[in-house]
Amino acid sequence: MAAIQVPDLANGSLYFATEARNSWTTEIQSVVYSGETALENPVFLGHECRREETPDGAPTLETSQSLLKVDSPGEFNPMIKDGKFFEIPSIDIVVPEEIFAPIGPKKIGSSYFTFPLGKDDWLAEADCPLIEAEVIPFNDLFTALNNKAVTLRKLFIRFRWTAEGTAFAVFAPCRYLNFRNNHCQDANSPPYLQPITGSVLLPFKNSYLMGYLVARCSEEGCIKSEFVTPKYVSAAPQMLPHNADENLKALCRKVDELMPAYSRIYNAVMPLDGSLDFFGLP
Repeated sequence: MAAIQVPDLANGSLYFATEARNSWTTEIQSVVYSGETALENPVFLGHECRREETPDGAPTLETSQSLLKVDSPGEFNPMIKDGKFFEIPSIDIVVPEEIFAPIGPKKIGSSYFTFPLGKDDWLAEADCPLIEAEVIPFNDLFTALNNKAVTLRKLFIRFRWTAEGTAFAVFAPCRYLNFRNNHCQDANSPPYLQPITGSVLLPFKNSYLMGYLVARCSEEGCIKSEFVTPKYVSAAPQMLPHNADENLKALCRKVDELMPAYSRIYNAVMPLDGSLDFFGLP
């Protein structure tokens, strides 16, 4: 088995707001590197979180307030780049256009996408050194899966690709893995492994998009891979039934005009041409 350099995702941690009254730590969801060897310029993605109230130096820990900020129902993922942290907001509910500003979406085509938001004094640290790990050959992993002998929490992926002359690599836990079930498929059908993992970061337009990575792999390598990220689209047209008549369509257009609103859907798919490796960590 080949040895490769990987971030220690199994034992690493992220620390946020390191110079503030309230700090926090999360596990590492994924790391994306860029550069000549695709092991430089790490950008770390932390665990998703809901907004909450913290003591922040209050004289007592007792409070009559809810610990959760119910007036801010959105979710966010913290990200670390160059010693600073950013937030990637995720609001699942229909979002009126006039409150888009706080979550900083940018319009691309007819849809909106959210990008990381940060401030100069938002400081953070990543404790995740590079270590050596062994690549798990396709046939070994395929056989182990069919024998129900894989501990998924110890399985990770490396996905590498090149764009505009720059090499990139995403490292992430392999949280979900499809495979050909030898007990239920004809032996003549080709064996496959198809991981889908998220959330991961994709460098995009001098920033980052957050989403899921899926890849279909054979013994020969990665056959097809894609990244999917959510976008905000006009909500009213999505409520129309397929057999809507012209009157209903006109009403929908009027609603869209009078009460413009957008909803978040996961359907912005971007093809990636790259290679995927599986590796294990203790």
